[in-house]
Amino acid sequence: VLFENHVSGNQFFFDTTSRISRITEDDTGNIWCISINTGKIICYEPTTNQWRQYINHSKQENFKTTGLNTISVTGNDVWTGSATGLGLTKYNYKTGSLLSLTRNDGLSSENILAISKGNKDQLFLATQSGVQLLNTSSNQLHAIVPKNENIDWGFAYIQYYDSISRQLFYGLNDRIIMIK
Repeated sequence: VLFENHVSGNQFFFDTTSRISRITEDDTGNIWCISINTGKIICYEPTTNQWRQYINHSKQENFKTTGLNTISVTGNDVWTGSATGLGLTKYNYKTGSLLSLTRNDGLSSENILAISKGNKDQLFLATQSGVQLLNTSSNQLHAIVPKNENIDWGFAYIQYYDSISRQLFYGLNDRIIMIK
């Protein structure tokens, strides 16, 4: 067992209230975890064999922490989303800066169910109103699959992007959808 529950001082990073909702790997091999109940963001850095907790909640008062169910990392930016309507947040873990994107910024829904990295500077967002592509350099959003009455996107928690075939896969409640 590489890791069971890391202790920082006398405090566990995760406890029985945490409930890890997503785990992802960044481009440098670091493993990132997010807790849906507490909003804790933890990163394991294999090169140093260190676990680090990010987001100092006392300094980031505008960062909504509960209900975060999805995470993706591009460079120094940690992207988080919430199925409960908190929108999309970009947190730069080097500088501590925050940027929140909402419907006012072009999100089709503030209920973000899944985030997947695409090719360079791309994130695919599964929302309750369909699928959007985010250019992470410009923060521009584009609808890929708009809301369709025959598809219940409210179950699009499982998303995968195949960078070789450039295909998106969604596991919904009643079907699998492939988008090329």
